[in-house]
Amino acid sequence: YIGSITSAAVIPTKADGATAAKPVLSERNTNQITLESKPGYEYKMDDGLWQTSNVFDGLELGTEYTFYQRIAETDTHFAGETSQGLIVKTLLSDINGNLQIGGTLKFGEVLSADISNITPSGSTLSYQWKRNGTAITGATNSTYTITQADIGQNITVTVTGTGDYSGSVTSSAVVPAKANQTTSSTKPVLSSKTSERIVISTVSGHEYRLDNGAWQTSGTFTGLNPDTAYKIYSRIAETATHLASGISEALDVRTDAAQISSSKYFISRAKSFISNIKLGETIKNFISGILNNTSIRIFNGNVEVKDTDLVATGMKLRQYSGATITDELTIVVTGDITGNGRVG
Repeated sequence: YIGSITSAAVIPTKADGATAAKPVLSERNTNQITLESKPGYEYKMDDGLWQTSNVFDGLELGTEYTFYQRIAETDTHFAGETSQGLIVKTLLSDINGNLQIGGTLKFGEVLSADISNITPSGSTLSYQWKRNGTAITGATNSTYTITQADIGQNITVTVTGTGDYSGSVTSSAVVPAKANQTTSSTKPVLSSKTSERIVISTVSGHEYRLDNGAWQTSGTFTGLNPDTAYKIYSRIAETATHLASGISEALDVRTDAAQISSSKYFISRAKSFISNIKLGETIKNFISGILNNTSIRIFNGNVEVKDTDLVATGMKLRQYSGATITDELTIVVTGDITGNGRVG
C-alpha cells in the first residue's frame, strides 16, 4: 500500500485547575489583614481584583471583609475554582495609655493592675505578670499575690488587647519587700542564773538581746559580772518573708553575787569554813589571798576587825552586796587552839 491520510486539526487547551480550600487568617490589626501564603495561589477581598499578595491593607478599623483564594492560572492549567469565603473583621483599635500597679508592696499582699488609664475604655484585655521581665507561670489574672520569690525583685504586669483589640502596654516595675510581723514578742522568762551566767527559756523563731548587745538565738548569756543588773529583750526573728518584730518588754535580772573563793586557802562548802591559814597572819595579808575581795569584811563576833589584827579561828569571813551578806565562811587557823591567832 502506498499513500497517506491526514486528520482534521484539533486544538488542545489548558487543564482545569483544582478547587482551593478556604483561606486561613495569619494576622490582623486595625487596618491590615494577612492571610496564610501558599505558593501558586492568588487572593482577593470581597468583589475586588485577584492579587498575588496575601496582604490587604488600607482597611477600615472594626470592619468585616470576605477573603477568597484560588490556584492561579499557569501555562498548563486554568485558574482553579474560587474557595469559600473567609470573613475577617479588622480590629477596632490598638490599646494605649498608662498602666499602673496598685496594692501594698509586702509579702502576701495582693497587687492589682490599674487599667483606668488604658484606652480605648472597655477594651478586652489579657494579663501577664512578670518577675524581672520573665513571665510568672499561672499569673494571668488582673490581680497577683506577692510570693517569697518576688521579694526584692522587679515585678511588672503587661496587658494585651484581645478580641477586637490589639497592642500591649507594660507597667513600671515595683519591688515588693518583706512583710511586717503580725504578732509581737512577749517578755522573756528567766530559767536560771548564777554570778556569771543568765539563762532564759527560748521560743522557736525568737531571738534575744542582753542590754544593747547583739541579737542571738541562744537564751544563754555568759561572762557576766557578779551582782549586776541586766535587761534582756526578745523579738520574733527576721525570716525570708517577714521582718523582725518589735522588741518585747525587758526582763530585769540581777546576777548572783560571787561566792568567796581563793587559790591560796582551802574552802569547804559542805562545812562552810576556810582553812589552811597560818598563825600570825594579819587580816590585810589574809584578805589579799581572797579572790574578788573588794566586798570582803571580817568579823570577830559582831565587831569588824582591823587590817592590822591577826586572823583567828572562829572569825567570820563575809561577802557583801551593799548591806546584804551574800556569802559567809568560818575561819580556821592552823594550830590556833585559843582563837587568838597566836601560838600558846
